[in-house]
Amino acid sequence: MSPQPKDEKQSRNPSELRTDWARRRTDLAKKRTQRAQRRTEMADQRTDWALRRTIRAAERTFSAWIRTGISAEAAGLGIARLIRIADRNWIPKTMGAALVLIGSGAFAAALWRYHRRYTDLKGEDSQDMVPFWLMSAMVVGLLGVSVLAFILLFVEAG
Repeated sequence: MSPQPKDEKQSRNPSELRTDWARRRTDLAKKRTQRAQRRTEMADQRTDWALRRTIRAAERTFSAWIRTGISAEAAGLGIARLIRIADRNWIPKTMGAALVLIGSGAFAAALWRYHRRYTDLKGEDSQDMVPFWLMSAMVVGLLGVSVLAFILLFVEAG
């Protein structure tokens, strides 16, 4: 009788089996490490995208406050100039002045909110943000226009 062929694993000696298992564990560990590194890179990329979305949201909020302020001031000037009440000229002027002041408050609120977000994100990689000094200059210019609008409310058209 001829001897039966042994299974390949049975023919190996125990030290070869241990080496094979150690190699497999090492390969699995390398694959796990590579997957973890890929997941970390993807998470970093998602974090960068989230930062950009936050910056854009802050700018959209700023522009919404500015839009609201401009609308309030335009409505105030329109009310004061277009509505004429024969005996009570002070009513439309007061309403207009109130709307101009509300518009000025919206400008100040826009700058305050942008400053808060800007300082929150200043430590991050925030080179995409519009510089605070530029936003401040824009709001100061709008506040100057608000002062002129307020003055125009009380100057009689000649």
